[in-house]
Amino acid sequence: VILVTARLDATALFHDLAVGANAAMSGLVVMLAAAAAYNDALQVAASTADAKPVVFAAFAAEDWGYAGSRRFVHEIAGGAAAGEVAAGSRA
Repeated sequence: VILVTARLDATALFHDLAVGANAAMSGLVVMLAAAAAYNDALQVAASTADAKPVVFAAFAAEDWGYAGSRRFVHEIAGGAAAGEVAAGSRA
């Protein structure tokens, strides 16, 4: 599986000072464009039998300890703790 990710959030106490918002949204736009290009390439390909599965995911709450991506890892690991998955040991 190939995982392509982007973050959705930027932290700011005041709306006008969210300087990181542009970076987060730029990454999201690029990820969506990559997803569209990948889909187009699959449509043109004679066979998709050799295509690897690709997951496009956008995560929120990354400024707070990577909460979104940690939850994703937790879910795909079938309930194992994110630290266990990162270390390569599953209970």
